[in-house]
Amino acid sequence: MPHAMLMQFHMYLCRIMPQLPSIVLPNGIVVYIWHITETQEYLKQRYEECLLASRETENQYGHDSNEGKSGKDNKIRGNYHPLEEFTVSANHIHYLASRILLHSVFGEHRLERDLHGKPHLKDLQSGIHSADSHINYSHANDWVVLACHDQHPVGIDIESARPQLHRIYKRFCSSQEMDWMGEEPSTLLLQKAWCSKEALYKALGKKGTDFRNHLFLHPFNEDSKSLKAEILNYDIHKGETRTIEGVNPIEIPETDVPTLQNLSLEIHFIELGDMIVAATYLPLR
Repeated sequence: MPHAMLMQFHMYLCRIMPQLPSIVLPNGIVVYIWHITETQEYLKQRYEECLLASRETENQYGHDSNEGKSGKDNKIRGNYHPLEEFTVSANHIHYLASRILLHSVFGEHRLERDLHGKPHLKDLQSGIHSADSHINYSHANDWVVLACHDQHPVGIDIESARPQLHRIYKRFCSSQEMDWMGEEPSTLLLQKAWCSKEALYKALGKKGTDFRNHLFLHPFNEDSKSLKAEILNYDIHKGETRTIEGVNPIEIPETDVPTLQNLSLEIHFIELGDMIVAATYLPLR
């Protein structure tokens, strides 16, 4: 994607959402960042605009929002839920903000999830990114982050500094990782480790991934802006059926999904105060 086009689109986003900066990481991942300061009423209003635009697009392109579904029509253009389902809660604010962010970046689209819960964009009608863009998003506290890559599956996670990481890190770190971390790793080091493994897991997109045995982090320190990681002896989605709500199952040919044997990846960090963002992509061969 030409840099001039990216800059032009970023300026457009700043006009419609002044609190929405974006960063292009060295590995080519574009990360959109939203610090949520808006009220839930404002978010509901923006969300309603997304729903109205989706209805207009369905009418224009002949999509039937009820096709393949039974019972109450609770989804429009993928998994967009009607406003009456929402009450005041952090989860609902995160949901509203993430869907608004997706709509602001990609325009009209259908958001679908596979068997493992990984989000996929379909039916893109507008936006600066290609129709084959891969996405992933995460939220914590009053932040929502969205990662996209035009060619490769991406994973992103945002985490706050949590003291409980000291109690649980032996569950997600291998013995080799704990050796270089030392006997008393800092909260920031554990925050980056957990965030990195979540990003790897989400890029891989397969339930049952073992954080200790399948995802390995090479040594890094508190000041590291990136790190090297590996996915160890693991296959993804091979010969598997991906189902989408309301749509017939889609078979993924084995030739489209490589075998991952100690696949090397790079993870990049973004620091937002005491929040850490980790983003990576899966370099499918």
